[in-house]
Formats: sequence, C-alpha cells, structure tokens
Amino acid sequence: MFINRFNKCSVNVKLELFKSFCVNMYGLALWKHYSVSVFSKLKSCYHKCIEKFFGLKRMDSMSGISLLIDLSLPSINTAVHNSKLLFDYRCANTCNAIAKWFYTIGV
Repeated sequence: MFINRFNKCSVNVKLELFKSFCVNMYGLALWKHYSVSVFSKLKSCYHKCIEKFFGLKRMDSMSGISLLIDLSLPSINTAVHNSKLLFDYRCANTCNAIAKWFYTIGV
C-alpha cells in the first residue's frame, strides 16, 4: 500500500518518507541477543523494501554500498548501531529513577 500510494512521488519525497517510516526501527535497541539468521532476515527485508520503494530492478546491486550512499540512506548495520547508541544515551540521561536503576543493573 505504501509503495502504491507514493509511487509517482519524486526521489527526494520518497527518501524523506523512507527515512521517517522505515529507518526508525523502534524497539530495535531492546534486542540484546539475536541469531545470525534473524539479523539476516532483517537485512534482506530492509534491502527488499529499498528495492521496491525506489523502483530498482532485480539486476541492480544492493550489496554495493554505492547505492545507499547515492540515496543517502544508512545501511542496516548503521541503523541498528545508531538505535542502540541512542537508546543507551537516553537511558543514561533519564530523570526517571526506576528506568535509571534498570539501566545501571544492565537489564
């Protein structure tokens, strides 16, 4: 539905939509332990969403970083890393005593 609704928009509009709806993966920082297969499926899904949303052909390479740089999109590894860092920063600087206690004991 998302792809069909915004199919005729410009690349800049699609970039802003993708960044606001698809790159913000809420709750991703709460994943402490995940298997390689789960992360592989997440990576595959992320790349498939980029391919379909921006109308790339099957022959276009998503393994190369040049496409992500051209679109100014973060890779899935960068998105996960940034999500975890932002979560840690917010937990460390919270005013909520209970949340800070859970953060200090490493839950």
